Amino acid sequence: MKYIAIILALIGSNLALPLDFEEDSEYPINTFGNCTDEQSDLFDDERVVGGTDTTIERYPWQLSLRQRGRHICGASALTVIRGLTAAHCLSPNLPSSTYSVLAGTNNRLQQDGRGFVTPIQRHILHPQWHRPTIRNDVAVLWFASPLPLGPTIRPIPLPAQDAQVPYRVTAVVAGWGNTRQGVISLPIILQHVTAPIITNEQCNNAYRGRVTADMVCAGYPQGGRGTCQGDSGGALVANGVQVGIVSWARGCAQPNFPTVFARVAVFRNWIRSVM
Repeated sequence: MKYIAIILALIGSNLALPLDFEEDSEYPINTFGNCTDEQSDLFDDERVVGGTDTTIERYPWQLSLRQRGRHICGASALTVIRGLTAAHCLSPNLPSSTYSVLAGTNNRLQQDGRGFVTPIQRHILHPQWHRPTIRNDVAVLWFASPLPLGPTIRPIPLPAQDAQVPYRVTAVVAGWGNTRQGVISLPIILQHVTAPIITNEQCNNAYRGRVTADMVCAGYPQGGRGTCQGDSGGALVANGVQVGIVSWARGCAQPNFPTVFARVAVFRNWIRSVM
């Protein structure tokens, strides 16, 4: 049955809304940001679509990007004072101080007594970020306080500029995003899921040319495992390197519709220039 992109109900009129796309009833597109703690707590703890519980020690670069204290997206630690996320997670109309990151815990609500929170001092969107096409969906965060490095907090390496993505390699992504499409079901415990990286040509069989050179795709033909709202901005990691940033897809882990990520290697020089 044809339908338009799911837009999650948001608490608070100042929350940044998911991107507006030209309506395409056959190929509705979702971005994966803007879920809130208050909404998710109405549901039982479940899983990233098709994922399983994991520990922060396995993903010490994983951050929860928060708006006024509520989880809205993922992010990754690049250094003790810089982070990386998706541009669509951040509103150009809100000050950086509206945002913060949680590091060092796999518990979104910090019920384990661990975790380090720092406000965002500054953020910058890629200058060619293009909302209608979701191109250049990259943003850099400046932390107000340095992250305390240790077993639960460690930066993720980035690829060299224009480095080739290792196609057919199984990559991994973690996050606190929705566990089911169409309902708000943020898990409390960090989830992770694996997916094979595919070529842009294969990806465009589904997306009819929307996948461009600044993007990379990963997913299973049968669907069932992948990212959803609230996972945006998180790291796609292959061979210990962040090769992608969770960006968009048709639905959540739908058959024949892989997740599309911002291709980090395209942006390495820009990221370096603003750090």
